[in-house]
Amino acid sequence: MKIHLRQIPAEGLHLEGESDCALPQLNPAEARCAGPLRYALDFGISEGALWAKGEIAQPVELRCVRCLEPFRFEIAVKDFAVHKPLSGPEEVDLAPFLREDILLNLPAHPRCDRD
Repeated sequence: MKIHLRQIPAEGLHLEGESDCALPQLNPAEARCAGPLRYALDFGISEGALWAKGEIAQPVELRCVRCLEPFRFEIAVKDFAVHKPLSGPEEVDLAPFLREDILLNLPAHPRCDRD
């Protein structure tokens, strides 16, 4: 997801929608994307930095460590936040930040009976 800084008004910008899977490098034997990344994010520029906050969700298919069957799981990050100092380009790629938060929320030992 790339943000064009010139498109962010002084009062901020709110974006909601879907984007390509943020985890293309996942090992398909362990996990795979099961749909698009959904986001609802607020953006702004303050004191020479871009900030973003909101919610992101990525559906994935995991393999249960108990029964070895695949199951669908949604990784939800309710408090996504980024503060990135601006140092040149008028376009900022948020994909590495989205990917990091999603990977940090992947269950270490996925179980299909998890509720």
